[in-house]
Amino acid sequence: MHMTTHKKENSESIQKPKIFTIGHSNNSTEHFLSLLDMHHIDVVVDVRSSPFSKFATHFNKQTLEVAISNAAKKYLFLGRELGGMPKDEIYYDDEGFVLYWKIAESELFQQAISRVCKGIASYTVALMCGEENPSNCHRRLLIGRVLKEHGVELLHIRGSGLVHTDEDLEDNTKQSAKQLTIFAELEDEQVWRSSQPIRKPQLD
Repeated sequence: MHMTTHKKENSESIQKPKIFTIGHSNNSTEHFLSLLDMHHIDVVVDVRSSPFSKFATHFNKQTLEVAISNAAKKYLFLGRELGGMPKDEIYYDDEGFVLYWKIAESELFQQAISRVCKGIASYTVALMCGEENPSNCHRRLLIGRVLKEHGVELLHIRGSGLVHTDEDLEDNTKQSAKQLTIFAELEDEQVWRSSQPIRKPQLD
């Protein structure tokens, strides 16, 4: 009886793949690497469209890649495929918001998602962007949403080292949006886009 239960639990854990997300914010390289170690991250997937930081230059792509490699981990840049601020105008609406649904339909994005899904079968992976809080970051709202549709569980590493599940963040979002009307909630389901405009609105 005990052996059967144990096997079932193992089977369920294998069938439920997981991926972490993390935002580098203005942390030191040492603190960032300690967060990766704390959660046994093997591979950091950089999903920034522009892999540079004006205020924390040690997170510029080349510098960060060396630091991660020296820490015996792998660095993979997928900002072109999975970034939240694409260069092509077709991914923006007239108000300057990024149309996440259109990015998700692109072949480059879908190929990168497949690559990530294959990777998490063998490695503990963290998607990395700049924002410490993942609530309104595209790593959660765009990439995370698609990965959840693939049956992947999202775990968000915070700057303190704590991990929030996606359900934790959803609960917080609901509590802070009680004033939202029913109409606005329906509209949000129909327009899957960035939480704020990225470019200046187009004027007629």
